[in-house]
Amino acid sequence: MIRSVIRPVIRPVIRSIISGDGGAVYVDPVPGFLLKYLMDGTDSSLVPIMSPTVVTGIDLPDLLATEFNGVDQFYTANADSATVATIGSGPFTITFRIKTSIASARTIMEFGDPGSSSGFKVNTRGVGGLTLKVDGTSLNLLDDRFLDDIWLHVAITSTGSGGTLEYFVDSIANRTTRTLPTYTFTDTNDFMIADTNLPAILDDIRIYDFVLTQGQITALYNNN
Repeated sequence: MIRSVIRPVIRPVIRSIISGDGGAVYVDPVPGFLLKYLMDGTDSSLVPIMSPTVVTGIDLPDLLATEFNGVDQFYTANADSATVATIGSGPFTITFRIKTSIASARTIMEFGDPGSSSGFKVNTRGVGGLTLKVDGTSLNLLDDRFLDDIWLHVAITSTGSGGTLEYFVDSIANRTTRTLPTYTFTDTNDFMIADTNLPAILDDIRIYDFVLTQGQITALYNNN
């Protein structure tokens, strides 16, 4: 009972920047990101469609996250599309937290046109796992039934076009890697988070233009 009362109060204090109100400085565990969406209702660059709900609770990473109803809610970020495109054919890392039990193909995030060489998409798939799609190639991530309505922290690292893809679940590296096709991210279409058929809670979405180390991924996973 005490934790359920105290933790929702502590987190906004930790997150605040010193501004004369005595609040503590929030120290980002892995700075240097291209994009960071904490999904706590303060991401001004995101445009909410049909107002996804910011939720709180003791079982949520970071105590604040965004819940999508799976019917008509998603975010777009027009201004950030060119920023995502700057990762081009070079290295990148995508990290996020997700809680869902969906067992069908639904978009978690998408930039440009993943069916060509100008974008990528991370989505759930029919057996309860995840897929990264780039240049028309779908690379399955996670084993069957990983998405079983429990919080997961996912990190997807890429050494770049034609390189190696590796993924981590709760900071643990999967034992297999994937080979990426040759691609370039040139499209500047919207960057989208979730789609109208994704019932899920998402939090702490990040995109980096370099490959995170195991230690950095662990630091993000532990940043609750």
